[in-house]
Amino acid sequence: MCPLVIANTAFAANDVYTNKDLSLAQESAQNYIEEMALINPELSQWEKAKAVSPQVYYNLEGEINSYMFEVVSERGIAGYVFIGSSLYCYDMLESGTTAPPTITNPEMVQKAVEALGLKIDDADIGTPDKFIYTGVDGHYVLYTIKDLKVAVNLVSGKAVLTSELNMTMTSPENYMAGKEETRTSEPKATRSTGYNYLYAYYWTGSGRGWCGPCSGVSIGQYYRNFMGYDDLYSHEAMYDDLYDEMNTLNGATFPTEYGPGFLAMTENCGYSNFSIANDWTVTHADYWTITSGIDSGWPTALEITSDWHWRVIKGYSYNTDNDYYYIMCTDSATHESAQMLNWDALGSDL
Repeated sequence: MCPLVIANTAFAANDVYTNKDLSLAQESAQNYIEEMALINPELSQWEKAKAVSPQVYYNLEGEINSYMFEVVSERGIAGYVFIGSSLYCYDMLESGTTAPPTITNPEMVQKAVEALGLKIDDADIGTPDKFIYTGVDGHYVLYTIKDLKVAVNLVSGKAVLTSELNMTMTSPENYMAGKEETRTSEPKATRSTGYNYLYAYYWTGSGRGWCGPCSGVSIGQYYRNFMGYDDLYSHEAMYDDLYDEMNTLNGATFPTEYGPGFLAMTENCGYSNFSIANDWTVTHADYWTITSGIDSGWPTALEITSDWHWRVIKGYSYNTDNDYYYIMCTDSATHESAQMLNWDALGSDL
């Protein structure tokens, strides 16, 4: 088995609402839904569910800080997921298995506002100005009523003046600093009992399905769309360049060609700051190398020699009951978007 860790040294976040920003948030939400359904038996209703009906939420400064998605399965609504905007690196902020918070009807809005001492009728309510997310259960819809900014909590149904709202979630700067501090301060023994994953792509294109360059596209698009490397090729162009640079022959990509090929592709796009750890022969102890890479934001290419099939390691977990280490793989070039593989059970495949 020959993994490859590809490191980056830059991150670019965009706090302006764009179709790309929304698309990445939805991609993140869909990955979260699929991964939770895979590892959590209590979320079996999320199996094959989709993240749909996005709703944009703002902070009190008017910046988009999150997107709410309905989780919809074949049986109907199965929950909701709040995903941070680029300000929060598209992380999952909140989720639930109940119906998502929605706009209350005019009668409920009127009752909530009148509890503040304002006498209004339906005509005063009008349409909402925007939605505000202040933190867990802080889902508000903002109205302008008689020149006053009033926020109605979609969970409790209570109204407050917008000027009285406070953010309970941490600032984007503190959020990212906290993640970095946690990652660097936790000892390996503690980190091993946790779970971490990256929003690495699963991708296979029409006529472009060989697993070597296909897994390379999964890694490359992660860096392009989540880590700020905007000048990397798009899907098809990246595949074609990787196919050439990895010297893929009759569908086979050799471990000694994979790393240099990926590096050449990034250089063709104008980047010189990627590095590789190529052609390992790994052992069970190298689980720590993989988890450290995931914690650092580096997905890892993986080839299990028994089936000569390239995958992408995008996460890990630890089973405390059986003392098993697990890796989560995006199984490129198949229809399986995620697999949990028992690291200790790979045995002769290492």
